[in-house]
Amino acid sequence: VEVSLTNTYEYLKKSAVQGICIDTVAIFLITAFLIYIFNILLTRRLLAIEKHIGSFEKGNLGARLTFPDRELFRGDDELDHIAAIMNKMSLNLNNAFHDLETASAEWSATFDAMTDGVALIGTDYTLMNANRSLCEMFGKKREEIIGKKCFNIFHKADGSPFDCALKNTMDSMEAGYVETFERSLNRWLSLSTSPILDASGELVRIVHSVRDITEQKLIEEKLKGREQFLKAIIDTEPDCVKLLDRDGSLLMMNSAGLAIIEADSFEMVKGAHVQDLIEPEYREDFNRMTSNTFDRKTGSLV
Repeated sequence: VEVSLTNTYEYLKKSAVQGICIDTVAIFLITAFLIYIFNILLTRRLLAIEKHIGSFEKGNLGARLTFPDRELFRGDDELDHIAAIMNKMSLNLNNAFHDLETASAEWSATFDAMTDGVALIGTDYTLMNANRSLCEMFGKKREEIIGKKCFNIFHKADGSPFDCALKNTMDSMEAGYVETFERSLNRWLSLSTSPILDASGELVRIVHSVRDITEQKLIEEKLKGREQFLKAIIDTEPDCVKLLDRDGSLLMMNSAGLAIIEADSFEMVKGAHVQDLIEPEYREDFNRMTSNTFDRKTGSLV
């Protein structure tokens, strides 16, 4: 009986040791398997984040970050929190980019709708942008203008002209205006420039607008010619002919009138009050006649 109990004890001891070993191995294998699965899932999530960042870099701001194992792991872990933050950033950036595209399209439409030619020029005279009117004015396509020097396009020259409005603005940091006859176009142009300054007050760009004023100049020349013709007729009139303001100030007087008051030139009496030259007893009648004339009534004083 003693031998039998000893054998039984040894058997049970051996079985217990074997059981402990088997359990230990099983626990180790299960732990290793779980670690392996966790690493795979973590790697997949990290790869998903990397792929999402790659979509950002390619300009796909509307992409959303989702994890392939989300149905297995529904907990609010740190990676899920990161995904939520990135998705919110993606949405905000996408909305901001859409608003920017809309604003840019509206600005471009407004820019091209201007009847004046408008260009954006750098401080080295390089054309950075130009609207449709400017391109049509100089018979160029936009891509033929961008990147070129403004004096090459506007004046067909190798340098800025002497009376360059752009150079004046760069020197003074103030808006400029010049009217010039452009021989390359055979047209009169008004050129205006406005500086664009950065936050530190440095000049970074200049807005340059061009308007064709040829018709206006032709009308001015015609009016000037007519004015000179009328002045010549008035100067040959033997009687005194003068032009007065409402208050009686002298605006113009012909040669006969200047001779009567013994003035050597009109500049000597320009702006003078004619009533001072009238005899006191006639001044009230003269002033009344002048006032009636401005009220579109005829009158005379003898």
